[in-house]
Amino acid sequence: RQSWDQIAVLQLFGQGKDFFSTVKGNCIVAPDGSNTWKNNENGRHRYIIFQQGISPETVSRHVNRLMAGEMTVLEN
Repeated sequence: RQSWDQIAVLQLFGQGKDFFSTVKGNCIVAPDGSNTWKNNENGRHRYIIFQQGISPETVSRHVNRLMAGEMTVLEN
């Protein structure tokens, strides 16, 4: 099962930039609960995309090493 909590930690500690780029915009939630995205350089929200050449497996290996205690999130 996928999990995004570890990705949030990478972003929080500045390591996300090693793996991801962000897209700025606004998530607009409709009264019925559906939502849409509108790109906006001044937007309050962001979503992440993998940087060119970075695979999900690369990020997975990095996160697994962190979770196993083989390194700390602040190491480069």
